[in-house]
Amino acid sequence: MTLDPDRQYDRYLRAFLSVVITVGFFAVIAGLFFVTEISASTKDILLVMLGALLASYKEITGYAFGSSSGSTAKGQDQAASLAMKDAALVAAATQISTKEAP
Repeated sequence: MTLDPDRQYDRYLRAFLSVVITVGFFAVIAGLFFVTEISASTKDILLVMLGALLASYKEITGYAFGSSSGSTAKGQDQAASLAMKDAALVAAATQISTKEAP
């Protein structure tokens, strides 16, 4: 089964953003722990960045592994199922109408 281009693009975009935010998160943590000479103002900026990255990281993991991802996939699957049922109904109606014609 192949994905349509929009779903594939969304999947790659989410993966890319997850990797970038995760790497950024750990880079800021490494900067706080391993760089010994950081001025007080720079340390404050790094702590604010860490808080922002932590919030983003929480949202990404919550979406990727939480119910939002499942709800999105479920909605797309239901739409595809309805489209298939509609196509089957149209095909059946076409067959009935062609059989009834004299």
